[in-house]
Amino acid sequence: MAASHSVYQHCTFFNGSPVMLFAF
Repeated sequence: MAASHSVYQHCTFFNGSPVMLFAF
């Protein structure tokens, strides 16, 4: 988990797939 990230508009790679954090 990145220490610097936004609550929204943040796209991260999870299991090689780009997903949005707010989707969780």
